[in-house]
Amino acid sequence: MKKRLIISSIVIAVIIILLVLLIFIFSSGNSFEKCESNNNLNNTLMNNEIDNDMSTIDDRKEYTFEKIPNVEDYYILRSCVAKYYLITSGYFNTDDQDDRNIYIQNMYSILNSDYLKKNNISEGDIVNLMFDSDKYYINIENILFFKEPNNNIYAYLIRLNLRNIETNNISFSNMIVLQDRNTNSFSILPDEYISNLEYDSIKENNKILFKFPEKIEKNEFNMFGRYQFDMSDYANELIQQLKEFLLYNPQRAYELLDEDLKNKDFKTYEEFYRYLENNYAIIFELTSDNYMMEYKDDYMIYRFKSNKDTNFLIELVTKDVMEYNYKILNK
Repeated sequence: MKKRLIISSIVIAVIIILLVLLIFIFSSGNSFEKCESNNNLNNTLMNNEIDNDMSTIDDRKEYTFEKIPNVEDYYILRSCVAKYYLITSGYFNTDDQDDRNIYIQNMYSILNSDYLKKNNISEGDIVNLMFDSDKYYINIENILFFKEPNNNIYAYLIRLNLRNIETNNISFSNMIVLQDRNTNSFSILPDEYISNLEYDSIKENNKILFKFPEKIEKNEFNMFGRYQFDMSDYANELIQQLKEFLLYNPQRAYELLDEDLKNKDFKTYEEFYRYLENNYAIIFELTSDNYMMEYKDDYMIYRFKSNKDTNFLIELVTKDVMEYNYKILNK
């Protein structure tokens, strides 16, 4: 009887110990799962914060990138970009410190105010954003936009092609131009902002999380207006850009070449490059003088001649603003 009681006590003790161990293991497992869950949440938040713009995550809305709808928008944007680079070139074109301080103040007044606050950028820091643009031929290569219809503010992502005038080396830059259509004013998010957020790889129909400002305050330097132009201006814009590519960025020119012509006459980039080298003087004299224009359904055809050889003909087909392919005729 005594022995049976001892055995029963041992069994009960073992059961209690096992129960304690099971409770400990279960609670430890839950703690680990909670810890792992919290780590995953923190990682997600961190990734979003890295991709965050000028706001908290909850403030942002999703927008879709689109192509710009008309040529007038292109010219208005070009004037905003030109103001930015006029300020930077003006800074480098004077040695007078008082004048340079004025250019710094002008640059500060067209940069996005939320961007300046978020990054604690003072007027003294602006000098790091200055760029001697007179040393470069600057060409707008691509524009996409998204908009906030509730406050009539548009955001344009602009990719710029920069050619060093001395070396002909090509580099790229980006900026976002915010336009307030109510106040006719704009502000700029510079290349540093876009590079940090990897916006330079975005294409049409891609999504973006962004918070628009309620409005853009107008000042002396950030105003824009409607732009007066005619189709001859636009034709010249097209051929000057294509000529720039043909002469100095042949890889880009090859990408834009009509696929049928490419498969027939220029199956490799090397063949195309040799052709451009042999016809450099003719291409250099391409002009919009006496250009021809033809409407076809939802696209337009432009034909341009060279002053060096009038038999040399470029046929450029465009459907969307500053987007085209082309053929070289009468080669």
